[in-house]
Amino acid sequence: MPSDPRTEQALDALAEPIDAFRSTLANTSEQIRLLISTRVERNGASQEHARAELGEFATGRIDAERMARLRSKVEPPAIEHGDVVDRALNVCNELLAQRENLFHVVVDEGDDLHAAVTRALAEIGKAFAVTRVVELVVQDQYRESEHAALLDGHPFEHWSRAERAVDLALVLSVAGRDLRVGGLADFLDRALKMVIVVGGEAPPASLVRLITPEVLVIQTADPTELEWIAQRSAPSVAALVPETSAQFRHDPEGGPALADRMVVTQLPDKKPRRLGILSTFQQSQDLKQLEDLAAIPRISQQSAVVAAPGERAENAHSGATSVAEAPVEVDATASSSTDAVERLSNWLLENADLTSPM
Repeated sequence: MPSDPRTEQALDALAEPIDAFRSTLANTSEQIRLLISTRVERNGASQEHARAELGEFATGRIDAERMARLRSKVEPPAIEHGDVVDRALNVCNELLAQRENLFHVVVDEGDDLHAAVTRALAEIGKAFAVTRVVELVVQDQYRESEHAALLDGHPFEHWSRAERAVDLALVLSVAGRDLRVGGLADFLDRALKMVIVVGGEAPPASLVRLITPEVLVIQTADPTELEWIAQRSAPSVAALVPETSAQFRHDPEGGPALADRMVVTQLPDKKPRRLGILSTFQQSQDLKQLEDLAAIPRISQQSAVVAAPGERAENAHSGATSVAEAPVEVDATASSSTDAVERLSNWLLENADLTSPM
């Protein structure tokens, strides 16, 4: 798929969670490196160090093994499975070497979008697996037969509640004919944010299938609307689509009623045609659903108190378009990179006490 400037715009919009994840991954790499230097390399050879330091004069007079045990009282004890810790460090550094590519999924034409995201999250999940494995080794609970495969990939379905709560972002580049988004609902849990960059002709209203009360859903041709995702802490999915597609936003913070949360700014003026596996009937159903959502009268708490019934009817959606609202101002400290790093650090670093003795 050719380079698309919208991809860079999407990565910029998601820079905060991406940078936070990479920052803590780098800290994790350093912690494991220190663990190797203090408890794998040095302590594993403590007896030899004792002999070397005592010299030839001590031969036959001083027990080097006993001396090594005495030294262990002031040095952390050595750990077994040092090779596994080495491998965990290599995996950590390989993830860091991918830079932003770790968070950018290019879906080959004809590939399944759900499968591509599954593979990407299993790769990212190695960051959590690294900590799990090192923690198991330090606690002398590592078992090769049970745990070795963790470093090969950690699928999203196996992520813990804490892992799913870590701020995480993905940018997906996909051809419009492959924009089958229904399966993405499997991943919209807790803190995951996704931006889909759609190339070529696309279904008119695919993302309507992902609307649920607490998920931010945006379908737009304007990359500046991605700032909504940057400002929200809810699970989020946005698609940058062609100008001819429907454009709308479902904001969980818009109000208690569905009509308060929905803003439809454009409906397409042409009927859909078959696109890949998607028939005209399937696409028309998505579009009809969006039209019905656009036609629901907005009954916010304020309008219910202030406006008379006749006035509310006049202000209801007409079923065609509505004016987009400006993003709500939020406290910058609530979504700062410091908070994001702290949340990820709590799992990747503090949950595994890498430097404490067994």
